[in-house]
Amino acid sequence: MEEEKEQLIKRYDELKKEIADLKATLNKINSEKESFFQEKQHLKQKLSELINTIKEDKRTRNEFTSHVKESKNKRQEFNEQIKKKIEELKNLKIERETLAKKLNIQSNPEQLLKEISMIERKIETEVMSFEKEKQLMKLINEKRKHLKESKGLVDISQKMRGVTRELDELRKESDKAHNEVQTAAESSQVKHEALLDEFKKLDDVGSKEKEAFEKYLELKKKFGEISDQLNAKLMEIGPIADKLGEERQEKKRKKEDEINKILKSKEEVVEEKIKTRKKLTTEDLLVFQKMNMGKE
Repeated sequence: MEEEKEQLIKRYDELKKEIADLKATLNKINSEKESFFQEKQHLKQKLSELINTIKEDKRTRNEFTSHVKESKNKRQEFNEQIKKKIEELKNLKIERETLAKKLNIQSNPEQLLKEISMIERKIETEVMSFEKEKQLMKLINEKRKHLKESKGLVDISQKMRGVTRELDELRKESDKAHNEVQTAAESSQVKHEALLDEFKKLDDVGSKEKEAFEKYLELKKKFGEISDQLNAKLMEIGPIADKLGEERQEKKRKKEDEINKILKSKEEVVEEKIKTRKKLTTEDLLVFQKMNMGKE
């Protein structure tokens, strides 16, 4: 019987230590598990933010790409108009040269006007002989005659100037569209490179988030296994604790009975001494006191 009790106590102590160790391990695993869960949640939030950033940068990049396409189309339209104007200017130049050759006009109308103006100024400002003035007036009349004959050339020249102005304006617009293409293309490229970096970060964060979640699941499983072991130990130690408790209670009860018997015996001795008027010892007085306390 005593050997069985010793074995129970030994097993009880072993289980108490094992339970304490399992609880400590559980606390450690739970702390690690929650740490990985928080990391996983943090990385999940970071993934969400990255995805939103990628969506926004994609939208911006696509806007720049669309603007590049629009500006290229505009530039192409301007370049086609420029080609037409250049061709028109070329034809007008041929037409003017053909007409000048036909009329045998060596100077262009603008030059004739300048020459007439210079001669007139010379007549007005210089002192000259009548014969000299007469010669210059004759020259002016000849040049005016040529100018009159070259009216068609004047009209063509005016058209050429108009076409040249249009051509200059078209070239400015084409250059402007070209600059817009370059600016939008550069901005699109910058956003594209940023997207490549963000996709790389997305893969990296996604891998870390997956790794943290797998670690969390692994620790969760381990936590469950150790919890099962702990429950098994608790179930085993319960009956042992109850049995040892019953034995302790029984031992206590027996001890109290023995004490009560001794006290009862001593009380009888004290009562007898009191009846016979014998001297009471210190121990007898303590017993007598307890007897009175029990009666109150």
